[in-house]
Amino acid sequence: MIDRGHVYTTGISHEGGPRKPRPLVVELVKSGFDLLLLKGQASGIMHNKFLIADGKLLQAGSYNYTEQSETDHFENVFFTDDKGRVRHYLRYFEYMRRHGEAVDFDKLDDILRFGFVADRDSKFPPPPADAESPVRLNGESFPRQMFSPQGGIEEALVRAIDAARATIDIAMFSFYSRTIADALLTAKNRGVRVRLLLDKSQTSLSKLDDWFSWHGFEIKLSLGPDDNRDPLYQKMHNKFAVFDGKMVETGSFNYSPNAEKNSFENSNFFDLPALASRYAAFFERLFQHGFKAPKPRREPTWAV
Repeated sequence: MIDRGHVYTTGISHEGGPRKPRPLVVELVKSGFDLLLLKGQASGIMHNKFLIADGKLLQAGSYNYTEQSETDHFENVFFTDDKGRVRHYLRYFEYMRRHGEAVDFDKLDDILRFGFVADRDSKFPPPPADAESPVRLNGESFPRQMFSPQGGIEEALVRAIDAARATIDIAMFSFYSRTIADALLTAKNRGVRVRLLLDKSQTSLSKLDDWFSWHGFEIKLSLGPDDNRDPLYQKMHNKFAVFDGKMVETGSFNYSPNAEKNSFENSNFFDLPALASRYAAFFERLFQHGFKAPKPRREPTWAV
């Protein structure tokens, strides 16, 4: 499954002409793989990044299969052979395939020759849900995994925030959800220590770091790991949270209305002590690497 926009490209390239699909994507499409394209609803995309091997092993996280992810981004990946989690990912993959489309090679050739602006209105039923909720945090229960579009991930994250008693650490590439931000403010006001690490390029677009700074959050901004490479590609691309040092949420899901309502996404909850301690340690490393966001002189509005 590939996001439709990587094949039927839109917009203008850095060189000024129509943006065209990357040669590696074209080669993949034309190599005879069982490959389908998928577009999200409205402005949504197929944003998942996961692999299932032999129906037994799942790999997921924030990591796209790109050179930038490997060399220029802060990312996270997890592997699991948990049978229940793998089973539900297989169901979700089949759900996406039912709504996918085969590549129209005539259309692809037109894009490669002339450039092409393609759009498609889509509407999808809710993704398959897991009836079990075996992951626990301070009396609250969560499913192993949840999916978008409209799978209730945002609501589950708010419940996790409300359940936290001591600490919440969040490393988030793209943060636009006012619902989650308000829940974090409530948690901070009741005494929970909330720390946020946000990607600098995204906050330059949204200025939501001003909102968090104004309200007294411990917040830092981050670029990617290598100051000597092109800053255009340097990203803090993680999307994870650690609650009370005991429960981790991670996957492809950015904290945004588009991720909740329109895009194909995954979110995973774990209460495994060893995994939680590793994510907590990773957050500490990233937080120390970040730089403090300046506090604005006047109260900012919530602008997206």
